[in-house]
Amino acid sequence: MEENVDISVLVRLLKQLNSDLGENFILTSAPVASALTASGGNLNNVSYSQLDSQATDAGRPNGKLINWYNAQCYNGWGAASSSNTYTSIINNGWSPNRIVMGVVDSGNDGSGFVPLSTLNSVISTLRGDYGTNFGGVFGWEYFDAGTGDNLSSPWQWVKQIGSDLFSASKSARGRRLPTHNPARPVTPFEPQMAELMSRGVSWNDALVSLNKTAGNINDAKARLGL
Repeated sequence: MEENVDISVLVRLLKQLNSDLGENFILTSAPVASALTASGGNLNNVSYSQLDSQATDAGRPNGKLINWYNAQCYNGWGAASSSNTYTSIINNGWSPNRIVMGVVDSGNDGSGFVPLSTLNSVISTLRGDYGTNFGGVFGWEYFDAGTGDNLSSPWQWVKQIGSDLFSASKSARGRRLPTHNPARPVTPFEPQMAELMSRGVSWNDALVSLNKTAGNINDAKARLGL
């Protein structure tokens, strides 16, 4: 959201979406990163801490209507060239498993592009700092991802980020992180996810199938051919 609006309007919208689509439907928000820090630099008048405290529902993960926040660490509102912006968000009271670090994955998509070699180091540091609670990384936008790293296809950029996030690595503090419990955002389908993954389904495919079937495990199995 990039315009001024009263928080009460956003809370009503989130509650209505929750009512219409059900508690298993994932709701996210993508504020500029600085809006989640103590400095509060923003594109609008919204206090996300205030919004998060009001947008609640007992049936949601952690009681929150917004499952997680995709923080835009680019275009001058934050930076992905180091761990500083992400850390400042967490130091402002946010749980790292609800904060995904957003980056531009090509210099064509905005300012603040960071090459994969640098992102690898930043991800390693954040994994070391927050372990499996680190919320992960998203890229804007997919169609030209990797062009700044001389990659021929967007999926190659995604594959490298996935490898950095989920493979074993030593953190900046020297701790080895486990490969069997990689960092992932909280989802409302944890029991269903576990069942599908026990059948050999990847985390991503399990989440997609459950999203498309509103968390119905039998319908999800049918979509996956199980």
